[in-house]
Amino acid sequence: MCGIVGLVNFNNRPIPPETIRRLNDLMIHRGPNGGGLLAGGDSPGIALAMRRLSVIDLTATGEQPLYNEDKSVAVFMNGEIYNYRALRGELQARGHHFYSTSDTEVLPHLYEECRGDEISFLRRLNGMFAFSLYDRRKNILIVARDRAGIKPLYYSYDSKNPRRDFAFASELNVIIESGFSSKTIDPKSLQEYLALGYVTPPKTLLSDVFKLPPGHYIRIDLNLNPNRNKGIEIKTYYDYLLEIENTSPEIDKLPDAKAEFLSTLNAILKDQTISDVKGGIFLSGGLDSSIMTHLALRSQGNSYRDIFTLAFKQSSFDESTLAQKITRDYHEQGYKHHMIPFDEPSNSNGSSNIEEIAMAALDSIDDAIADTSVIPTYLLMKRASQDVVVALGGDGGDELFGGYPTYYLPPLAKTATHLVPPSALALFERMIRQHLPASGHYMSFDFKLKSFLNALSSPESIRHFKWKELFPLHLRMQLLRPLETTATTTIDTTNDHGRSYQFIEELYYKANKRIRNTKSLLMWQDFNTFLQEYVLIKVDRISMRHSLEVRVPYLDNRMIDFSLKLSPSLKVKNFTTKYFLRELASDLFGKSIAKAPKRGFIPPLAEWINKGFMNNLIQEYYFAALPALSLNTREAILKSHRNRECDYSRGIWAIITLNYLCKKYNLTL
Repeated sequence: MCGIVGLVNFNNRPIPPETIRRLNDLMIHRGPNGGGLLAGGDSPGIALAMRRLSVIDLTATGEQPLYNEDKSVAVFMNGEIYNYRALRGELQARGHHFYSTSDTEVLPHLYEECRGDEISFLRRLNGMFAFSLYDRRKNILIVARDRAGIKPLYYSYDSKNPRRDFAFASELNVIIESGFSSKTIDPKSLQEYLALGYVTPPKTLLSDVFKLPPGHYIRIDLNLNPNRNKGIEIKTYYDYLLEIENTSPEIDKLPDAKAEFLSTLNAILKDQTISDVKGGIFLSGGLDSSIMTHLALRSQGNSYRDIFTLAFKQSSFDESTLAQKITRDYHEQGYKHHMIPFDEPSNSNGSSNIEEIAMAALDSIDDAIADTSVIPTYLLMKRASQDVVVALGGDGGDELFGGYPTYYLPPLAKTATHLVPPSALALFERMIRQHLPASGHYMSFDFKLKSFLNALSSPESIRHFKWKELFPLHLRMQLLRPLETTATTTIDTTNDHGRSYQFIEELYYKANKRIRNTKSLLMWQDFNTFLQEYVLIKVDRISMRHSLEVRVPYLDNRMIDFSLKLSPSLKVKNFTTKYFLRELASDLFGKSIAKAPKRGFIPPLAEWINKGFMNNLIQEYYFAALPALSLNTREAILKSHRNRECDYSRGIWAIITLNYLCKKYNLTL
């Protein structure tokens, strides 16, 4: 697990090694064990580097770049290749010689064996990765990202000015600090962020920095004239939508689903628990992490013996008692279950480290994600990094197997809109919003009812995301009104609705005729948006801030392929999410875990705000930094939240995060 960075000069001017070294050292937290560099020589216009977190092959032979036999192909990688042992054996049988025991070394040999067929080469890989591969003979640079988007990859390049240099990195802040970005916020990205809590690919919050979408790679041919826009191509090697369209659900019986799932996850855990360092497991107490932990604890020879669980005092947020049931029979076998309490003071005058942790979490995130779970995630990973270097996480199961309640809402919404006139629905929604107090509890009845009613007037193409939006349309309009005159790009706040959800609508219509099942379509949308741009970015940044590698078994290629073969009726059945997994959990643990409601991994932020535990952060970052957001509207939102008219805690955190980024990196509109 590492961080990678690269610079390309299309005029072939030498790039000083100190330039790439300075950028590389900005990611030292991603790889404190060493740093590799490739600059100068026969290719002065290319400079590549990486920071190394040693996980497999801890010796000097594992240092990058790693090459093929004649060193004509060089690779820097961030991540892990899970099927590297099988690939290595195959390549050795075909005459390839290896210098190290590193998983990264299979890449230059496999590329060579595929004779430059980039798509065939990339589709052979099972892992989480972002890597750069330089083919000296062809003078071609390949920069690729894994199919699920577990590992990030940012780049900066202006297609209208192809003579401009190209830069890429594992973290957005490296691009910002490189001087390749104007540090200008894209108003359209800002609109999207205030609705979704993240920015959809390939955009970022910044106007001139982009994200490489999962399952894609960048091909830079340095032999071609970049003045004709031929030097850089962004290509697809894995299309999740195409895979869904071409795969018929074969598994439609519950016993078959359980059996194949167990077989698949056991095989995945066997590969993903390979490491030369101490490992652990994150156990929330939820369905996915409980099943994963149970299988990992039962496996023979598993060295991942430290289990980490965060415990909240508030019962509606806490799953620690469920987590304890999973591990209670394994303590005598040498497993350690670390319960990490998340305490808060009893009143606003008490001593609390909530704001301290929140500030540290904010400082770990260099991208626009309004995920309140960064706070408990920071505490969890900080504690885990004291004992282990690599850990297993349970992310991905919700998007593959139907874990969100919003997946069963479309039929209810369609019935409501058909039976009740729009004017009556609008009146009812307004009455509920004004007269039903916000409790602040996780997924409370008032929160779900208000969210459901808020989305009913929206088109079906975006309704799923309207149920989860940060601010309703009228508040986004009020927040953004100052941008009508101050933004460098013309912005029409009267038409924010379409701009905020443009990417979402494009995804919907792209898939609507190819995915006939509504639930499958929504899961595919979440896989391509919420999972990648909200969940996985958070996990990557905070784990890497603590030099901790987090592996994600549910996003292994084999689990994704299994999910495609599984009938949608086994994923969501009536009002039961993850139907087949709940049935499996009932077999393994009984009904207490199988039937437990979904809690998620978020803190009681609504109550923290109301109790005054976030006052300093609110004063410094909610009301400061970016004057282009209406101050009067921000005051009204906070007042409404504290009066318990509506739970705006996620939106308040979104503005705090945005302003923190603006202040830290000197971003402007």
